[in-house]
Amino acid sequence: GERPVVYVGHSYGGLPGQILVRTRPARVARIVFIDPMSLQDHRIMEQLSPAQYAASGWDKSANLKLGRTVCRLGLGWLLRPLLRKAPPFFYHPDFSPEATRDILRNATSASMYAAALEEYRMARDPALATTLEAGMAGNRSEGLGCFDGEVVLFAHDPAGMQRDIMHYGGTDAETAEIIDGLWQAYMREVMTLSCHSRRVQSRSGSHFLHLTDTETLTRLIAD
Repeated sequence: GERPVVYVGHSYGGLPGQILVRTRPARVARIVFIDPMSLQDHRIMEQLSPAQYAASGWDKSANLKLGRTVCRLGLGWLLRPLLRKAPPFFYHPDFSPEATRDILRNATSASMYAAALEEYRMARDPALATTLEAGMAGNRSEGLGCFDGEVVLFAHDPAGMQRDIMHYGGTDAETAEIIDGLWQAYMREVMTLSCHSRRVQSRSGSHFLHLTDTETLTRLIAD
């Protein structure tokens, strides 16, 4: 119906939330961003050297293309042992048999990889941010107003994220700190969506905060 919603978005899920709150602010009561992707993600390529960017793990399109090809060939079952060692299973190994089946079925679907690649393409298109800013300005000119609800940014623990970057990217501590600093700065931009904003930093969680710091997240959603 027309009742305003509480929007909760993790990672890429932060982008639809930003689109919603910029273009239909009256439809949102409050919004909780969990380590969200930024509309400015494309800028990181300009701020890192090629070697730093390669080690950042920022661009997952090569892995997504490989997964799409494997699944299109009907060989998705080959990925299952690897998937069981990766998130979300890495952080939460006790899913029910039904949930495990559904997760693996989705993660070995060629259409899932194709959709993720399209999402990556859109998210890294500089024109997207420009278009959304224009849409927000149009709302103001039409008297639709700006977002007056609360924005909560639930951000990862820098130390935990830097450990992950070094582990998965094979980079050094200095580069990991630079990459994480850029990510933190990009995330903070969502707080400009409203005058009623607050940032909460996890004391232990890396990117998958909904799996590693569930207690804090539940409290933030319920507040």
